[in-house]
Amino acid sequence: MVQLDFQFHHAILRAAHNNLVRSQILRLHLVNRVARMTMDKVRAETEGDNPEVRLERQRWVLECHRKIFLAIQARNEKAAQEAMHEHITDLIERSMLAMARTEKKEEAMAPVRHAYD
Repeated sequence: MVQLDFQFHHAILRAAHNNLVRSQILRLHLVNRVARMTMDKVRAETEGDNPEVRLERQRWVLECHRKIFLAIQARNEKAAQEAMHEHITDLIERSMLAMARTEKKEEAMAPVRHAYD
């Protein structure tokens, strides 16, 4: 799934003759890389081996990509831009929530860790 996600974004990046689109895609991947370090840990804790949770996340990504693709296919610049903005914003919000959950769990574990020091 990660490889397909990258291929989708890379195809748009190559096809875009618009610096705004390029910068949004690059920003998305930068945020995604930074968040992935935290997200992998959060996913392991929250999803474990739960295929339903992974499937729901994949559906969300595919739906975002579908909206972007359909807008580009229709040559609707405004809709494509809005769909990309929605995808990026959603990714950032999900990443921030995941990071906050991780920090909260780590803070809750801090007194326990110090008790063993």
